[in-house]
Amino acid sequence: MDGTPRNGSPLPCTPLTAPQARAIAEAFRPAQAWGSRRDYYYTRGKLGSDPLYDGVLQHLPDDGQALLDLGCGLGLFAHVLRQRGGAQPYLGVDVDAGKITRAQRAAAGLLD
Repeated sequence: MDGTPRNGSPLPCTPLTAPQARAIAEAFRPAQAWGSRRDYYYTRGKLGSDPLYDGVLQHLPDDGQALLDLGCGLGLFAHVLRQRGGAQPYLGVDVDAGKITRAQRAAAGLLD
């Protein structure tokens, strides 16, 4: 994750594997059986089908600089970043306050 494409050409971008996507989606699974699983299934589907995360990570320098994610939604990029070993500071910004709240609760393990 040094931000430099190998051999001077970009690496192929692929979605996360099913186990990787499921591991992140678990943060959005509600503790109660009757809780909404909308974010859980959205996360599994999004991360399992969208190569964007892999593509961005290939070109993201791992130099300790803070990362600003505009339009972060549920903060999925932060989860992928941490899963892949990224440790730089992360700040997600989104106009949907509900998504920010759910993202913060998922990151803290507080989903209902």
